[in-house]
Amino acid sequence: MVETFFARMNSHVFRPFRCGVHENPHHASAGLGSQTRGGHRMDVLVVEDEPLVREVVTHMLREAGFRIAEAATADAALALAEGAAAANGPPPVVVTGLHLGSGPDGLALGREVLRRWPEVGMVYITCHPEALDGRLLGPREHYIVKPIAPETLLHAVRRLMPAWAPGWTPSWAGLGHAVAVALGAAVTPRGP
Repeated sequence: MVETFFARMNSHVFRPFRCGVHENPHHASAGLGSQTRGGHRMDVLVVEDEPLVREVVTHMLREAGFRIAEAATADAALALAEGAAAANGPPPVVVTGLHLGSGPDGLALGREVLRRWPEVGMVYITCHPEALDGRLLGPREHYIVKPIAPETLLHAVRRLMPAWAPGWTPSWAGLGHAVAVALGAAVTPRGP
C-alpha cells in the first residue's frame, strides 16, 4: 500500500491525504525518535500524528537530501528539539500538521518552538487554512495546503532553511561554475 502512495510522488500533485481521516491515536507511537545516523544534526523535524502522512512527508524530504527526525505529537517533537538543541543546535526547520490529535496542536508547537529558538523555520501543513484563524504568520513561518505537491513542500523548507545549516546547499550553489562554463572561462581539472 505504501508503495502505491510513493509511486504517485512522481505526479505533480500528491493526493494520498484525506482531510478529517485520522487513525486511532492510541495506535500511533508518541514519538519515533531521530532518524538520523551517528548523532548527526537533523535538518528537518517532521511532526504529524497520521503515520502515513508523516511517512510520505519524510520520504519527500529524504529524497531531497534532508536529514529527518520524526515525531507523532507536539510533546515528543519538543523533546526531540530539546535534545537536538543541547547536542548540536535546534532543527533548522520543523514541518508540522496543524491538528495533532490530543495534546497541543501544530500552532501551539510553533509558538513554543519559536519562543525557545526564534531562528527555527516552521512549516504548517493543513487541509483547512481557515484553521489558522486569521493568525498572521511571522517571517520564519509558512503554511501549505493538502494535498501536498512535493515541489511546494521542498520550496517552503528550502525557503526557511538558514544558509548556516550544515549539509544544506542552496539551489544556486553551482551557479558560478555553470556561468563560467557557459562563458568558456571554467578551468577543468586535469587528470594524472
